[in-house]
Amino acid sequence: MSRIVIASVMLAALMSAGRVSVAQEADTSGVALPKAVRNQLNDRFKGWTLATVENTGACAATLNGRSPSFVRADLNGDGTEDVALQIATADGVRIVAVISRLYDDVLLVEVDQVAGAASDVLGFAPRGKKYLRTDLFQVDYFSTDTLTASRCGEGATAYFWTGTGFLKRTITY
Repeated sequence: MSRIVIASVMLAALMSAGRVSVAQEADTSGVALPKAVRNQLNDRFKGWTLATVENTGACAATLNGRSPSFVRADLNGDGTEDVALQIATADGVRIVAVISRLYDDVLLVEVDQVAGAASDVLGFAPRGKKYLRTDLFQVDYFSTDTLTASRCGEGATAYFWTGTGFLKRTITY
């Protein structure tokens, strides 16, 4: 009987714990990030800064004051918020994602390396949104919130979470 009670208490604790929120601090880019995230970025990409997207074009009106190089969404479908950033590093512009995991643990994943300057606006396509896979000319629906990079008014690049990384696909809406 006591094993059942202990197991029930442990299960309830795990379920209610979910993701413990962490203190967020603004870094030099002005974007609030958890300290663990900033530490991982600093360790992996010394001297990184949030990339500047010079021409946001038609996307400017949809940004509502947020940086075109930063987006929050549930990218892996686990019910918690993840973060994607477009950062400038000594080796060029990169798109990275910070996947939240249990107990304030985060996974830093390099999503893509951008050729040249940052020109795409980061965003996400919500779960259930219809899109066209341009490689197969096939209509599909996003199964989770999906990271996108686009120039607005043009096609987009979607980055699908695979469980261990991201798969890059060209799409249109």
